[in-house]
Amino acid sequence: MLKRKIQVVLLVMLLLVANLSLAGYAEARGQGRKIQERVSEQVYGQVYKQRIGRERVAEQVYKQRIGREQVAGQVYSNRAIAQARAAQIKQNRQIIKELNRTLKEKMAQVREELKEVRKNPELLPEGKEAAIKEQLRLIRENRANFAETLGEIREERELLKENRRQKNAPGMRGNSDNIFAVQEARRRILNSMIADVDEVLALLRS
Repeated sequence: MLKRKIQVVLLVMLLLVANLSLAGYAEARGQGRKIQERVSEQVYGQVYKQRIGRERVAEQVYKQRIGREQVAGQVYSNRAIAQARAAQIKQNRQIIKELNRTLKEKMAQVREELKEVRKNPELLPEGKEAAIKEQLRLIRENRANFAETLGEIREERELLKENRRQKNAPGMRGNSDNIFAVQEARRRILNSMIADVDEVLALLRS
């Protein structure tokens, strides 16, 4: 009988130990699962942060690239404007040479006509002497203005050379604009002088 009770007690103790082991195992598994979840969350969070970091880096690189493209576009635009203005200045120089040559040819004709009039005063149309003198006065005045503009162009060209040596782009643009403006003034003066010379020739020949 005693032996039977001891067996029952041992069986109960074994069951208790087994239950405790199972409970401990279950608890351990639960804790392990929680630890695994926390680790997963941390890893996911780290991966997410790294991904966000890469996206921000990519965005920054994109902005820098766009910035470089904009700068390159501006440089190209400035270079194109400078080249166009240089071409205009060159063309104006040629036009001024042509106008100046035309003016000299017409003035030579005026001098020949005036020589004839001095030799033969009767050739001078009556009542037109005052008008001829006025036109000649205007021509002399415009010639003086034209000579002054030549000095302005020389000064701007010297400044342009200096700014080019110093790689001063805004200064170079300003010099080119000033040269262009002076050239336009020279063209107007030459055209005005040619018109006055034509008027003199018309008065002398009428």
